[in-house]
Amino acid sequence: MGGAYRFTAEHVAEIVRLHEEFPARAPQRPAPPAPAPSHREPRAVPTAPALTARPPRRLLKALPQAQSQAKYDITA
Repeated sequence: MGGAYRFTAEHVAEIVRLHEEFPARAPQRPAPPAPAPSHREPRAVPTAPALTARPPRRLLKALPQAQSQAKYDITA
């Protein structure tokens, strides 16, 4: 502590005492997690079509409008 303030040793001790915090007790250990089931049935993983990235907007603006809409039309 310092700066332009002129605290006496008693002032500093009182400020520390006011703001000092002690733990209430030693922390207790949390309960151990429940054991995982020993066997699991395999789940069917749904397959999805591969995703492909769209070209950048600046490239789409450079292409003719009809060609870019037909190629990347999500409703088709």
